[in-house]
Amino acid sequence: MGRCLPKGFTPACPFWRSVLLLSFCALHITAVYFTAVWAGDVSNPQSETSSQAQRIKSLRVHDLDGRQHLLFGSSDRRGVALVFLSTEDVQSQLVIPRLSKLANSYQKQGVELWGVISARSTTRQQAKEFSRKQRIKFPLIFDSAASLRELVGATHAPQAFVFNHAGQEIYQGLIDDTSERPGKKGPARKQYLSDAMHAVAKNQRLPITETQADGDLLPMRDADETMPTITFNRDIAPIVYSNCVPCHREGEVAPFPLTNYEHVSKRAAQIVAVITEQIMPPWKPAADYGHFTGERRLCGTQVQLITRWVESDCPEGEAEDLTPLPKFPTGWQLGKPDLIVRMPRRFALAAEGVDIYQHFVIPMGMNQDRLIKAVEVHPGNAKIVHHAHMFVDNTGQARILDEADPAEGYTRFGGHGLSSAAYLGGWNPGATPHFFPKGTGRLIPKGGDAVFQIHYHPSGKPEFDQTEIGIYYAAPDAQQLIADLVVGNVDLVIPAGAAEARFTAEYTSPVNLLLMEIRPHMHLLGKSYQVRGVLPSGTVVPLIKIEDWDFNWQDSYVFDPVVSLPAGSQIQVEVVYDNSSKNPANPHSPPKIVYFGEESTDEMSNCAIRVTTETYAEFQQVVADNGQYWSTQLQKYLDRNMTPDKKPRHPRTSKTSAN
Repeated sequence: MGRCLPKGFTPACPFWRSVLLLSFCALHITAVYFTAVWAGDVSNPQSETSSQAQRIKSLRVHDLDGRQHLLFGSSDRRGVALVFLSTEDVQSQLVIPRLSKLANSYQKQGVELWGVISARSTTRQQAKEFSRKQRIKFPLIFDSAASLRELVGATHAPQAFVFNHAGQEIYQGLIDDTSERPGKKGPARKQYLSDAMHAVAKNQRLPITETQADGDLLPMRDADETMPTITFNRDIAPIVYSNCVPCHREGEVAPFPLTNYEHVSKRAAQIVAVITEQIMPPWKPAADYGHFTGERRLCGTQVQLITRWVESDCPEGEAEDLTPLPKFPTGWQLGKPDLIVRMPRRFALAAEGVDIYQHFVIPMGMNQDRLIKAVEVHPGNAKIVHHAHMFVDNTGQARILDEADPAEGYTRFGGHGLSSAAYLGGWNPGATPHFFPKGTGRLIPKGGDAVFQIHYHPSGKPEFDQTEIGIYYAAPDAQQLIADLVVGNVDLVIPAGAAEARFTAEYTSPVNLLLMEIRPHMHLLGKSYQVRGVLPSGTVVPLIKIEDWDFNWQDSYVFDPVVSLPAGSQIQVEVVYDNSSKNPANPHSPPKIVYFGEESTDEMSNCAIRVTTETYAEFQQVVADNGQYWSTQLQKYLDRNMTPDKKPRHPRTSKTSAN
């Protein structure tokens, strides 16, 4: 990356503080009707792929210890090689040294090699013993129900399959030509698997795309044979432990645990219903429309396995097949923070009632401006913290709001109520903290207050919370500044009774951007949310699509990989509202006209995007330009909705709060 800070930069210098003020002003909105929401990054365009390729791309697999992996999990992964192995076949044992060399060589080039154990007669413990005896260094997939084998059509062991970055198969068959030369000694002359992995790594054409596999014939079902028995211990527990237990365990926000067979089998029908409808795991972005770190969704194969298990009356299976419960990290996952900011007193939450959105104002105690590289949020009581977002206020407005509310902190739905604030970071169940990309940092001015915006969900008994955050300072040589751009439409007039009220917004960047994180925001009438980038060439870059908006599950999404948009690219936002009586979340009965604003009876459409630039000059330019964009937006809103003496043209007859 280029240099984004001016030469001789010091955070405390008066000139830099003026640039910081400009950055904050770019996100400034009048306190009466507007609050900015932050987010950030995008994904590259998706090519048309076959159904199988799409399943391969989204496939989640489990290793010998039951840990879950996304087959194409790394952002720089160019392709994947799968080699089916048998724990009893000599040929499988003979190819392991060659596979180890290929795995080590091509991993550095973005091609991952996985071994696959896929025989129902092989237990997990036997597979582990095989791996230990053969000293296997590459990762092994335990294909417990032969789902992966059936997906790709594997018939033998060893047998190789190679897929490119789009999940398309480019090769299947032999590792090399050793078996094609029976009775002949010497090294193999044709390296089929190596050639295929090389072609994927270099994005080259492959002359030989298939060879006839031999070796140990994998047992396959006949057409009239019944499906193999799916058991909890062997097949289902790894899925539940990886995707459900992070929230569904003692002390966490989910209403019941799913940590053993009894818990899961008792709720089996309910589980099938919510995973089939994609209600659980809670992950709103649509698949294949932007890619993000920490995606919480089941692949089709996992849903099919759980459904088959429930339909066969939930067999438990053999005790030796059960993987241990995962160990969840405690303490600071990113290491010891440079600064810890904690709620000074415990907040008391009643046993029953509606969810509330409470804001806590805490002096940060920073005596100099700092570039930060990460924020880690520690909920004080994960049973009641639904999600949390953290901001920095340097205007003093948060303190005024706090003093005006007799309760601990201040209650406010929809936004923090501040004219400008820097977004620090957030937390939701299952979230993993992360550092900003190397060399980047977010500038936090001295003397500011942290504002904790926490969504609380009653647990059925009186609870207390004392959340804290850890702040990590960027290295002294960090040169790339991070800014938060906002795109949205503030001129909202949503007709009463409209089930599909559609609004759009566009912002054109004057500079090259690297987008890191994205945070869409609407209120209770929200129905769908879509963001895309349009390059100067007209190419569309999918950023994020949420087809069933739920205010209670809004989040900030970190893109993987970081996406580059050239100067002149347009960021387009399209939102749809349901202001009909059929919307159960509609705060008005009967429906009324709804305008832009912070109250639960109002609506918003803001999309915040966290970005960085290559140079300091570009950073200044885009911050100023986005500020002017918002000033124009706001003026249009004021011209339409305010009288010359600054009174609302459309006074709200109801100002109820969702709290």
